[in-house]
Amino acid sequence: MLNIAYRMMGNYNEACDVTQEAFLAAYRSIKHFKAEARFSTWLYRIVINYSKNRLKQLRNIGQREGVFIDDSGEIKNRRNIVPIFSK
Repeated sequence: MLNIAYRMMGNYNEACDVTQEAFLAAYRSIKHFKAEARFSTWLYRIVINYSKNRLKQLRNIGQREGVFIDDSGEIKNRRNIVPIFSK
């Protein structure tokens, strides 16, 4: 499960967090597991969903970050520019 999360997240620490959250969610909702599918398939879907949700959160956080200007006055992160004033 960690390998799946890592391939989706691209970051080992984030993958560990997602995997841990997925296992906790599976433990809490084990009573809702129906034996219509294999347990591994059910757990796989939980990991996938938690990874997708975390990626979405990280993307939203990245869009809200401001611009970093270093001592020389250069803008360091142009793709996350957020306008301060809107018309």
